[in-house]
Amino acid sequence: MGATTCKNCDTSYVGKYCPECGQKATVQRITLGYSIRTLIDVVFNLEQGLLATTRDLLVRPGTMLRGYMAGKRKSYVPPGRYILTVIALSYIINFSFGTETFSEGINEIQGVDSLREEEQGVEYMNFLFTFLQRNYSIITLSNIPFLALFMYWFFRKQPYNLGETVVVTTYLNAVGTLITLPIIILVKLGAISYLAHSASSMLLLLGYTLYALLHFYQPTKKFAGVFKATTAYGFGYFTWMIGLMVVMVSLAIQQGAFWDMNMLESWGIPADSTQAQDSLLIPDATATTPDSLFLEPLQ
Repeated sequence: MGATTCKNCDTSYVGKYCPECGQKATVQRITLGYSIRTLIDVVFNLEQGLLATTRDLLVRPGTMLRGYMAGKRKSYVPPGRYILTVIALSYIINFSFGTETFSEGINEIQGVDSLREEEQGVEYMNFLFTFLQRNYSIITLSNIPFLALFMYWFFRKQPYNLGETVVVTTYLNAVGTLITLPIIILVKLGAISYLAHSASSMLLLLGYTLYALLHFYQPTKKFAGVFKATTAYGFGYFTWMIGLMVVMVSLAIQQGAFWDMNMLESWGIPADSTQAQDSLLIPDATATTPDSLFLEPLQ
């Protein structure tokens, strides 16, 4: 067999793959059929690719993640690419069945009568739902640092650094998003309620995360491991939710989704008080509301 010149890096070599960059010796011309075959191979290849990564994360997460940390990465999709692919799939499914506003699902929430009476309260909640829908990918990615920090701290005696913990959290976050997709479809089809979706999704996410972390860290004391994983998960999500709510409320104030006088007074803040004026909950009719970086102004 004669020497081959790599079309990617111009290295001369003998073999099926370039020793410098790893590209195949034979490179086909890009056609429609070639593109379809490549896509099918990436998604459905049981030896490597998306399906292999998902399978191992579901069936043997501890073995897969420890192997990935040890350098066995050829068969798996990198965590960043994997979670972005899952987010794209989730986004397509979520919006293929339409979107849901707060007012459409509000009947399922107890005490809704008092909230429905506050038209601006409903407007504010619709703003939050719209924000979540339009920034789904950013929100899904934003909880990774919070979860990783707490996982790293609670399992700091384990031989994994913060960067490796971020990788683990990214994979688990992606699988958690993936396993809740059937529930989202059922909600969109009207088979289950929104509240049932929320409860079942949280149970699935927590259950899978505990299962994966226990198999990954392999603590000698199972009960202590469950406690650490549950506490880290809880603290991570709690701090993330606080940060997310601060951002959403700030954006809502900028967009003009304010509460009215009665709602302020129900919280013990007189509508004509300095505290109410300083809280920015009462908009200035002469002020110009700046556009959000994420959303169009509310009409």
